[in-house]
Amino acid sequence: MKDEDKTREQLLEELNGLRQRVDKLEEVENERRQIEEELKANEHRLVNSQRAAKVGNYDWDLLTNKVIWSDEMYRFFGVDKETNAPTVEDFASFIHPDDLHVLSQENFERAKSERYHEMEYRIIDQTTREVKSVHLWGEVVTDSEGTPIHILGTLQDITESKQAEKALQESEERFRSLFQAMNEGVCLHEVVYDDSNVAIDYRILNANPQYEKMLGLSRDGVLGKLASEVYGSDEPPYLDIYTEVARTGNPARFETYFPPLDKYFSISAFSPGEGRFATVFEDITERKQAEEALRLFKTVVDTSQEAIAITDSNGAFVYINPAHEKLFGRSLEEACTLNYRDYYPPESIEILNNEVAPALSRGVTWEGELEAIDATGRCFPLWEHADTVFEAEGKMLYSFGIMHDITDRKRMEQTLIRSERHHVASELSAGMCHNLNNILSGISGPALMLQRVTRDSESLHDIEAIISSSKRAADLVHQLSVSVRGQSGEKSYSINLNEAIEQTLQLTQTRWESQPAAQEIDIDILVELGEVPSIRGTEPGIQEMIANLIFNAVDAMPKGGEIRVQTQIEDDFIRLSFRDTGIGMDEETRRRVFEPFFTKKMDIGAGLGLSTLHGILTHWGGKVEVESAPGKGTTFTLYFPVWAE
Repeated sequence: MKDEDKTREQLLEELNGLRQRVDKLEEVENERRQIEEELKANEHRLVNSQRAAKVGNYDWDLLTNKVIWSDEMYRFFGVDKETNAPTVEDFASFIHPDDLHVLSQENFERAKSERYHEMEYRIIDQTTREVKSVHLWGEVVTDSEGTPIHILGTLQDITESKQAEKALQESEERFRSLFQAMNEGVCLHEVVYDDSNVAIDYRILNANPQYEKMLGLSRDGVLGKLASEVYGSDEPPYLDIYTEVARTGNPARFETYFPPLDKYFSISAFSPGEGRFATVFEDITERKQAEEALRLFKTVVDTSQEAIAITDSNGAFVYINPAHEKLFGRSLEEACTLNYRDYYPPESIEILNNEVAPALSRGVTWEGELEAIDATGRCFPLWEHADTVFEAEGKMLYSFGIMHDITDRKRMEQTLIRSERHHVASELSAGMCHNLNNILSGISGPALMLQRVTRDSESLHDIEAIISSSKRAADLVHQLSVSVRGQSGEKSYSINLNEAIEQTLQLTQTRWESQPAAQEIDIDILVELGEVPSIRGTEPGIQEMIANLIFNAVDAMPKGGEIRVQTQIEDDFIRLSFRDTGIGMDEETRRRVFEPFFTKKMDIGAGLGLSTLHGILTHWGGKVEVESAPGKGTTFTLYFPVWAE
């Protein structure tokens, strides 16, 4: 029994031992499974990390010449893992033809002789045929005797970094080319601070060729130097502006005059990095001088008394100065809606088309007289100087005209012409009057003697006719003398002008009222006589003047009309205004109306009435003016000097 009990106990112990070993084996198996799972997880993470990093690894057994690749290696080369086992021979076909030198025997021996090696080359994806750049890193594993038996390594796809590097190089090259070729000066600086971090200067780090050209400074002579030293100023130029740009990164742009170089610059500043700033600047001295010249020119043009207009090649106004606005009564805004042809009547347009435009198209200056029209419709003469501005290719850009109103000059010319004609007529008539008076004396003297001694009635009738004709001829000679010399032989004295007007109207009433009424013609005379002082003159002279004006007005109103007579004080003169509503006069007639013997009434009169009026009034110290236009009547304005003892 004891033996059986002992055997049972041994069996139980062995059974417990077996159970413990089974538990241990299960524990080991669990650990193995856990390790396998961890290995798989690590392998998965490695695969993912290699894929993310674009890194593959390999193991090259140098003894068997077999190669083991990771999954990422297969993706690099675009081959199927399931159907393609990698070999060293295949590897050569994957490399870009231009990079096959990496497989040279020399490189292979060098790789085996060194524990670590690395290189870069290009491969070709066998699926997409895409060229990729890779970086290889390898480690040689040796046996106990130092003989290489494996090469372990990694291969990383660096295509993107190579492309980025190439793009960066190209960008840098473009920037360098731009930097060197820019028309603007470019300079890179760094701000210099003191121990209290206060900006005190800035140092020049780089500059382009245009910097040297604009500033006359050598690039090699300024690099690394402080601005205060380079520019010879007590303080670095524009330090506050540049410091703010370097501190905040906010760009700045300004124009300035730089006294050391006596130049104007336009400067743009920006910060390429902390504590640094770059300036891009251009010399604008010529532009500033041109702007100043333009301001001066504009001031001269704007203040010029000459009217100036600039038009484009189509004749549209581009600019007119204030004198032009005043002359024509149109602002620049109004002018811009018009063409220059709107400023001239048809006869002037013909001159512009046939003379001015052809001359300007040839680059020839044109000067001459033209008739112009202002905003009110008034037509007036002007003198114009016209010229053109051409571009380099010969195309006309602008035309400009410089002009002024010559109405006063033309009036003075006409006055001088009349004066000269009057002078010639005066000299001629003086001799004629003297000779005619002698001739008439030779006729009238004997006729008077014959009248006294002749008793024959028929002869007496003929003698009286001779005497009467001689007297009328003598009166005509006297009137001619008065008209050209302005002297009647009678001394002037104080005259009441209003009374003289009323008396003359009564004396001539038959001519301006009765005779027209007999022909069923109505002529009304309106008299507005103001309180005026006495004038200098003679009563016969005044009456003759007024009578001539009345007779001329009646002749100018064959269908009737109205005559308005007014007197009033104007400055140092008494003004007599005599206005009719007759047929009026054209400009040529108006200019010649005071010439001796000039008349349009061929059937009546000798053409001396108005000439006599002008001569007498001028002799008294007065003057006469006339305004008239066809169909708008005529106004004579007489200015008499006030009588003074």
